[in-house]
Amino acid sequence: MLGAWTQAADTSSVTRRGICSQCIGVMTVMRVEHLYNVDLSLLVVLVVLLEERSVTRAARRLGRSQPAVSRALQRLRDLLDDPLFVREGVGLEPTPRALSLREPLGRALQALDRQVLSPLAFDPATDERELRILVADYAEGMLLPRALAELSRQAPGIRVVLQSSPTGWSIADVLASEAHLAVSPVRSGGALLRTVSVGREAFAVLLRRGHPVASSLDLATYAAQRHLLVAPSGTPGGVVDRVLEQHGFARHVAVRTRHFHTAPELLAHSDLIATLPRRFAERAAARHDLVVLEPPVDIPGFDLRVAWHERWQHDPGHRWVRDLLKGSLREQMG
Repeated sequence: MLGAWTQAADTSSVTRRGICSQCIGVMTVMRVEHLYNVDLSLLVVLVVLLEERSVTRAARRLGRSQPAVSRALQRLRDLLDDPLFVREGVGLEPTPRALSLREPLGRALQALDRQVLSPLAFDPATDERELRILVADYAEGMLLPRALAELSRQAPGIRVVLQSSPTGWSIADVLASEAHLAVSPVRSGGALLRTVSVGREAFAVLLRRGHPVASSLDLATYAAQRHLLVAPSGTPGGVVDRVLEQHGFARHVAVRTRHFHTAPELLAHSDLIATLPRRFAERAAARHDLVVLEPPVDIPGFDLRVAWHERWQHDPGHRWVRDLLKGSLREQMG
């Protein structure tokens, strides 16, 4: 199983059915502090003794000495205030108290072994969970479809929710509270944020075919154009502005949008130009009869990364999904 991919049920629904919120804690909190001073391995000894009816055979099965099992039996007698076994011939006969413990104790220890001590099991073919992915706008339509198609083929029961980062929140914030994975140019987010690069992205200039500068674009001409800025965060400025400033130029951002998918239409029907991730620009050019040009100045690219919170690092289901996602994205960006 993938662990706690989805939040626990909203307790407000319980309250609406007439159960007071104060009662919820009483019903759901188990008081186990009194078990702290109990050696729970003694319960294993009791189960084996009930099955073997012999200290010698129990010791052999447990890999302990006979005196060690005898001491454990004495501790059990003190703990439960009952002799538990009486000697009958060469074997042991359980008391009613011991017999009454056999079934519930066996179930409890079996559940402890299977549900707590055994590794988490994950079967993509049968798992039914909700996976929330925080995704950069340009990657959502360009790179995720193929990855999600493969996810759907191998894990048809997993439900995927694609989301963008809320205004004012960092990716680290969202991964700490809401999302399970992020696909984004995120660089860092503290010690609890894991990130891995799935490919390098460069920039290209995108403009309509027949644009006055479509055949030639030097630095001064580039800076003088009316620019379309795609800013998913909603804030002005970016790497292009920093590079131009270093060369003594500034650009005029005539239109700013949060969404990559609106850029091609805006460019196709205007003399705006936009500096966009190259893969997105090339795909948009093929679909909207636009032109892709090299920037007239070196604009540093970025790594597209898959990121997740440290708490998911060892979850087998999360590991399976992120490996599938990383593999698909790397293949597409290779």
